[in-house]
Amino acid sequence: GSGTYTGMYFGYINDLISKTAVYPLQARRMGWEGQVLLSFTILQDGSVTDVVVVKSSGFKVLDDSARAAVKKLPRLPPPPETVKLSIPVTYRLQT
Repeated sequence: GSGTYTGMYFGYINDLISKTAVYPLQARRMGWEGQVLLSFTILQDGSVTDVVVVKSSGFKVLDDSARAAVKKLPRLPPPPETVKLSIPVTYRLQT
């Protein structure tokens, strides 16, 4: 079922999003940090659809960047059935 899929691939997908997400320059300059909670659906062909910001970081520029990262993902491993995932994307400045 989808639980097994999520268990197997959650870390991998989470990593991919972290690597793909761009920390917007404006946000870095302003010192904006935050966490965006996204939900999206992975279809049986491994494509991603319905990317929604469930919980905003408080900064539109960070929310938009996180959404864009998910939309840019390569095809994911195809799940046995449509899977809905929620993944947090954290923007934190290196100190």
